[in-house]
Amino acid sequence: MRRFAALGIILAAGPGLNPAQPAEEHPVERMRSPRLVRKAHPDYPGAALRQGFKEASAFVQFVIDRHGRVKRPRILKCTHAGLGFEAAALAAVKRWRYEPAEMNGDTIEVYQTVEVKFDAATSPPSLAVLISPPSRAKVLEEASSRR
Repeated sequence: MRRFAALGIILAAGPGLNPAQPAEEHPVERMRSPRLVRKAHPDYPGAALRQGFKEASAFVQFVIDRHGRVKRPRILKCTHAGLGFEAAALAAVKRWRYEPAEMNGDTIEVYQTVEVKFDAATSPPSLAVLISPPSRAKVLEEASSRR
């Protein structure tokens, strides 16, 4: 028991832990976070709609570059994986634009993590549209030029 107490005293008195030492000064004068200026809403995956999924969310991590563009997006987590939510979330986020982050007046790249929410009541289905009753559903592929 005495060894642990002595170790605690040594650690507390170690470099950087002494409250009498002045705080380290950092050259950061001003940091401004990125600001979303254009948001594209995700299309609701037709396969998920046909299977009866009404809501979902996907967590996406990406880099906001010095020009406010989204780079290297990746899915961290998705509530209903494998139904197209991942691809729809990535496609939407790639179209987003930001006012880039700044540090000391210079634009910088930063990581961002967002939750992309899907709601069948407010999102149009993507890639597929039901054109007949569910018992005899036919799928009409949307032209990519519609986007």
